[in-house]
Amino acid sequence: MSAKNILGLDLGANSIGWALVRRDEENEQENKILLCGSRILPTDAKMLDKFETGATTSQTHDRTQKRGVRRLYERHKLRRSRLCKVLNLLGWLPKHYAEHLDEHGNMTSEVKFDTTDDKQYIFGEAFEEMCNDFGGRTVSHDWTIYYLRRKALRERLTPTELAFVLLNFNTKRGYNQTRSTSEDESKEEATKEIVSVKVVSTKATGKSGDKTNYTITLENGGEVSYKSAKPIEDWVGQTKEFICETQFDADGNIKIGKDGKEIVRYKYPEDDDWTAKKLKTENEIETKGETVGEHIYNLLKKGGDEVKIIGEKVQTIDRRFYREELRKILTKQEEFVGELTDEGVYERCVEALYPNNETRRRVLLQRRNEGLKEILMDDIIFYQRPLKSKKSLIADCPIIKGKKVMSKSNPIFQEYRLWGFVNNIDYESKDEKGKLTREVRSKLFERLTRKKKVKKEEVENMLWEITEGRKKKKSDNLKKVNLVEGKEYPCYETRTQIANALIKGGMAKESAWEWIETNVECEMKIWHILYSVMDTEECRKAFTKMVANDETLREADNKMKKGESESAIADALARSAAFKSDYASYSEAAVKRLLPLMRSGETWKWENMDEKTRDRCEKIMTGEVDDTIDERTREKLSGMKTEEDFAGLQQWLASYAAFGKHSEAKNAEMWTSPQDINKYINKFKQHSLRNPIVEMVIMETMRVVRDLWQKMREKDMGEIDEIHLEMAREMNKTAAERKMISEQNVMRENENEAIRKLLREFANDAEMKEVRPNSPIQQMKLKLVVEGAFEHAYINTNKDDKEAIDEIKEMQSKLYKGDIGSSDIKKYRLWLEQHYCSPYTGRNIELSRLFTTDYEIEHVIPRSVYYDDSMLNKVICESAVNKKKDKMLGMEFIKKMGGIEVELGNGEKVKILTEEGYRALVNTTFADHRKRERMLAEEIPQQFTNQQMQNTRYIAREIMGALGNIVRTEDNGQAE
Repeated sequence: MSAKNILGLDLGANSIGWALVRRDEENEQENKILLCGSRILPTDAKMLDKFETGATTSQTHDRTQKRGVRRLYERHKLRRSRLCKVLNLLGWLPKHYAEHLDEHGNMTSEVKFDTTDDKQYIFGEAFEEMCNDFGGRTVSHDWTIYYLRRKALRERLTPTELAFVLLNFNTKRGYNQTRSTSEDESKEEATKEIVSVKVVSTKATGKSGDKTNYTITLENGGEVSYKSAKPIEDWVGQTKEFICETQFDADGNIKIGKDGKEIVRYKYPEDDDWTAKKLKTENEIETKGETVGEHIYNLLKKGGDEVKIIGEKVQTIDRRFYREELRKILTKQEEFVGELTDEGVYERCVEALYPNNETRRRVLLQRRNEGLKEILMDDIIFYQRPLKSKKSLIADCPIIKGKKVMSKSNPIFQEYRLWGFVNNIDYESKDEKGKLTREVRSKLFERLTRKKKVKKEEVENMLWEITEGRKKKKSDNLKKVNLVEGKEYPCYETRTQIANALIKGGMAKESAWEWIETNVECEMKIWHILYSVMDTEECRKAFTKMVANDETLREADNKMKKGESESAIADALARSAAFKSDYASYSEAAVKRLLPLMRSGETWKWENMDEKTRDRCEKIMTGEVDDTIDERTREKLSGMKTEEDFAGLQQWLASYAAFGKHSEAKNAEMWTSPQDINKYINKFKQHSLRNPIVEMVIMETMRVVRDLWQKMREKDMGEIDEIHLEMAREMNKTAAERKMISEQNVMRENENEAIRKLLREFANDAEMKEVRPNSPIQQMKLKLVVEGAFEHAYINTNKDDKEAIDEIKEMQSKLYKGDIGSSDIKKYRLWLEQHYCSPYTGRNIELSRLFTTDYEIEHVIPRSVYYDDSMLNKVICESAVNKKKDKMLGMEFIKKMGGIEVELGNGEKVKILTEEGYRALVNTTFADHRKRERMLAEEIPQQFTNQQMQNTRYIAREIMGALGNIVRTEDNGQAE
């Protein structure tokens, strides 16, 4: 039949447009629109307002937040009731407090523990002792708890005093920093610590608004950049505390700068820097050998009423400090309080806590010899509810039904991804081009397994050494590979992290690598622990057991045992960061079937394939008829004649060999009636896509299609033969346009990486020594600095050569001593893009002031009226001019304020351009740029914002899989 019913859908974030068209290829006169319409989505006005400002939140977001606060409070009360239940059973609670408890330990009415109903303070004796210790100073009753915590480490407490201490720990138990949020010392980042160093000199280097820029030289040779509104010359000779950051590379070694010195940076902590306060307090506690309670007590004793405790000194202390203190207190009190070690008391407490949980009760009763201390700490005060499983949110495998996709950090996926990377490498040299041989790919793979990341230049050097057997020389003609210049490609990140942890634990570098390469099963166990266990202590216990059972690890660990640590290697592994919860496209079962087809060299064996895959491959080689092998698969694998031909396959070929499909639709289900859509709607889980706008559009679209399909059947209009989706504009391009966009993206990616390199070199090489003309980064440096900064400094300011060069060097030495952030890169790109000139004043922007507070990134069309945070909507201008422009469009600002003078500070003024001057500047600067339309716009554009575009792409991608089930063919499962 030549006539088709085609359903066209135009999906937007706020509406759905649709049209049903009859198309007859043989008789064009029969082409017509059968039905059409639109559905406006029932979006809440408040939610829509948030969406337009770029915030995609659920309608229940506020309610969920408040419920979360209530749950935290309820969990605190539950811990308190469990603790009170035990303390009441022991008879340690004061009478006035126990009278307000029910049988479960819940408070029937809130009363103070330390004060009776007639306002009598029950810890008067301890309070008097504290007053004497303070030398007769006026002190608060509230400080008694810290005196008792200090006393408990040395002397006997009464049962009531010990109960008071335990309830205090239940209230303030510290911040639980799990491995998923902890700083990992082996990562390619910086470790931070607080150090006290004497200041040798201070030098003022310029102004940033109302603050002076200083360069502080330290006694140990370090330098600190600091901004201060007050003079700091009197710091010379004083010892100050600084945050010391030590930079590590991908292999866990301290980075070395171009001067041959280790990269260590110093920063003076700001008053509101909570990280600095946390590091400082923890450092003081560890250095002085105090507990948290002792630390607070000594601060009170030293500083009196001026010391602020809550929110100032102990707000961000890690929970481990509290655990250590309570363990020391209970261990000491076991010497005086018999109930803590009495097995009969222990059993009664277990029965009271777990009357219905027989499993937990049985486990605890087997540990009765440990005493009540462990129950009080682990089951009550420091109990942490395990996180609920979110496995349901993990995507299903598109190849094997019923399986969830695997984690990217899984060693099996790491090997799969690396083989995919190696097998896709093409090369081109002066004399030849093509794919690498399987032998070369195998050797390259072996080298890359010891790399966390790799760049194009490194791969080319490795290939030269593999093929030529020697190091390359400058005159050698390298084989160029099809990789992006400067981009870092992931290799074997998981194995690298584990190896670095073993090395930090004490194993020799080569021994660590040999052990992990020959103990693949142990590698999987280590990964599984690091991936699934968030608690550092639990990790340490698991790794300690592993070290004890492995002779190689145990032998290395015995050589490196430090202090009280049970295992240096276990400690190092436990401190490793938890792997990210990123997921691959396939399940572990699917990858295990693909891997044997992708391997090369000694790692490939025909026997390693599963029986089903071997059977398919044999029938493909012999041409034997098999209904499960379609013509498409036979066509793709027509050149496979021997077993060895199935080695080193690219991922897509391996997928055809093992499963008969590659990028075909995930779900081969075929819907035959509108009721099938109802089943889909009923099964759809709210919040499963983590984007309420997308979920709403998908559900409404499915309802539209269901109703239309039902109507077509009622009117005997036939079935839906094709469905056309209107997607985001970038996805509606011809092949030539897509190719051009792809090339532009690669160029932009290279440009971004080059700029990052340039800025890093500025940071580490202020004098620009050892210029290498053939270096791509130095070529970019010459291009940007000479054409950009030099042109500005020399031509636009009429300075001679020496002055211009001196200014550029001074700018480099001033600005690039710290880490370069993304905002700096954006500022630099915008500065080049607008030809070093402020668009609203026409004034030249000096490079030496570009990264100061004198200039800001400004949105041409304000985000408050049109949320677009792309580079297309940004320019650099004076901070004062940006404040004056406020919520006006660029052209609107010029029309209203053109010709007026704006105060820049320090007696400096600038005049806003007139409309004529502004148009001339914009037309010249942005003649061939899309930004010109934004700069000259007099009203808000009607096009999609970036946020809307992203949501539209997401909607299209998700809904294509569902709608494909309507127009899928029965023979091969392909969607029309």
